Amino acid sequence: MRQVLRLLNIIFWCGVIALAAYCGHAWWQEHVRPYESTDNAYVRAHMAQLSARVTGQVKAVYFDDNQLVAAGTLLLEIDDAPLRAQRDQAAAEVAARALRRTTLAAELDTQNARIAEQVAAFTVAGAKLTHAQKDLDRLAGLVEDGSIPAQQRDSAAAAVAIARATLAQHRALTEQATRQRATLAAQIAEAGAAQQVAQVALQRSELDLAHTRITAPIAGVLGNRTVQVGQLVQPGAVLAVLVPRHNFFVEANFKETQLEDMRAGQVVTIEIDAYPHHGFTGQVDSTAPASGAEFSVLPPENATGNFTKIVRRVAVKIRFDAASAHALLKPGLSCVVKVRVR
Repeated sequence: MRQVLRLLNIIFWCGVIALAAYCGHAWWQEHVRPYESTDNAYVRAHMAQLSARVTGQVKAVYFDDNQLVAAGTLLLEIDDAPLRAQRDQAAAEVAARALRRTTLAAELDTQNARIAEQVAAFTVAGAKLTHAQKDLDRLAGLVEDGSIPAQQRDSAAAAVAIARATLAQHRALTEQATRQRATLAAQIAEAGAAQQVAQVALQRSELDLAHTRITAPIAGVLGNRTVQVGQLVQPGAVLAVLVPRHNFFVEANFKETQLEDMRAGQVVTIEIDAYPHHGFTGQVDSTAPASGAEFSVLPPENATGNFTKIVRRVAVKIRFDAASAHALLKPGLSCVVKVRVR
């Protein structure tokens, strides 16, 4: 009887162990095997850094720390007096270049009139030369038969020479006037180019003047303020950071051994450390084209020295579902993500 009880006891505990193993295997199949998870994950957002684009002294600041602003809201102004003077100087330069071009255009019109006058005079001189040459030809025969004195023929010959010289003079004057017209045309083209350069300088001055007013490019909350009234700012200096109110995502750094079955669109469970009792869900959006080590300032060089294999991590972008409470999210919060890959 004692042996039977011992046998039944052994069978009972074997059954308990088998049941526990089965339950453990079923739990592993349901809650562990289908998922890949990591705690190397953080909430991210595409934040806008507000920076100066011109040099100047801050005249006014219209926002405070952690203030919610709408897109297009005026945030601060830089003293525009120096840039306004540069704009006025550039405008005066444009006006001067335009006046110079107008003056040269008027001179070109006058030169065209002179050329027309010289052409007419050249035509008249040619006609006079033809008439004088005919007179000389007629008188030459009369001198030979003694009808008129030789002095009259000589006077006609002199008239032909004068007419020929006059024609040559008007030809030279016409060519000179034509060359002067070409010179004026080149000067007008040069003045036009100079006017365009001055116009571009004016547009640049107007842009610089507009950049003295810094507005919010997107709607969001302002943080990391570093600007004060009276501060001298330089181009590129970060004055504040504008954090958007929406479009948050999670950057999860998975091990390379976890990526085999990971695909875009897979369901993700997100647990944010700051809100342990609030569940978030999302979907896999995309995977980085390289591991994080390749994007570092000093990427590892494994071709030198001793080699120790280290599992690399690759960033996976996860988008929150539309139903998630975006008002609670803040960039930089740590979280744990679990992706259902099977």
